[in-house]
Amino acid sequence: MSLSTRYERGLGYRFVLLAWVVAAGCALAACGSDDASSPGGEPGGSGGDAGAGGVGGAGGSAGSGGQTQGGSGGTGGAGGSAGQSAGGSAGTAGSGGATSTNSSIPGASFEFTKEGDAQDVVLVSSNFLQKPSGGQYYQEWIGEVKNTGTKLLCHIQATVSLQTGTGQELAKLDGFANAPPYYSGTGSLMTPCAGPGVSGGLYSNNFGPSEVPLANVAKIVVTLGASVYPNMTPATAAPTIAAQPAEVYGTGSGYWALKGKATATQSISNLSLKTFPYGPTGLLTGQLGATNLNGMAAGSSWDFESTAVQTKFTQWMVFADFMTSSGGNAYLMPPGWQTNDAKRKLSNQTIRERALWHNASTSRGVTLDPR
Repeated sequence: MSLSTRYERGLGYRFVLLAWVVAAGCALAACGSDDASSPGGEPGGSGGDAGAGGVGGAGGSAGSGGQTQGGSGGTGGAGGSAGQSAGGSAGTAGSGGATSTNSSIPGASFEFTKEGDAQDVVLVSSNFLQKPSGGQYYQEWIGEVKNTGTKLLCHIQATVSLQTGTGQELAKLDGFANAPPYYSGTGSLMTPCAGPGVSGGLYSNNFGPSEVPLANVAKIVVTLGASVYPNMTPATAAPTIAAQPAEVYGTGSGYWALKGKATATQSISNLSLKTFPYGPTGLLTGQLGATNLNGMAAGSSWDFESTAVQTKFTQWMVFADFMTSSGGNAYLMPPGWQTNDAKRKLSNQTIRERALWHNASTSRGVTLDPR
């Protein structure tokens, strides 16, 4: 027998012995025995390799619905169980689900476009109203917006288009949100801004040639905008407000207004209050106004009664506009205000709001409703 033949046979024996050991180990593992020896008393084979880590669970599903204002993503699945090696990695979190908008047209879906710094702006509610006026229809849109992010957002605006399923526009309204007043840098430029978690009220009106058939409104297309400005500080000249809803025009009239007292903390003039009452379903039912064109010295008060709405309310937001005696009433203009569309929006707003931004001061008691 040659050396090479003996080597090949020896190698073959080693293969046979190794196969027998592995087979014995697998047999013991398959039956789940804790005995470390084979039935013949010989030492048991070595254990099998550690199991591979399990596959991570799938990420959470995104919320359903067409109102894509964004919510938190679903939590990623846990890592799979391991044998003796590390577990599998966790699944990827699902994308943000929808945040619904309380709407006066419940059959219509919402489509949102967010421009500029408005990614964290949410439209909380949308209320479209209309009534005949002469040969036309007077349209009103009242909306609540909220800053759900971590940055101070200024000049929040919205454009709302009521459309059929094929995209035919039935009505369009737009405007800037009333929000707490802030100063730009060390100057006196006043700007409406909403801090984290703060809501603002939007009001817009228009005349349409005919009544909008609400049953035909399949979708409400909303464009939201906002800006982040550096070095903004809360305005300190906002008056304090102490007021309550009251029925006006006689008991049983069904008309309700906000009545109370505004007290100046600094010398101001041209004080204008705008109240947004909440209806029983959470929708804002109107914008109620009260204006004092006279000057108010620091510490002086003004008794006011707003215009009225035909719905009793117990919760509201109220915003104050005013001019300071030192520097007048100057405002930081929103980006792109030179464009025709922005000029149109600003023109509409100034006509409706007496050329003033309508601001609020939650820190100084102007917003009475604790929402």
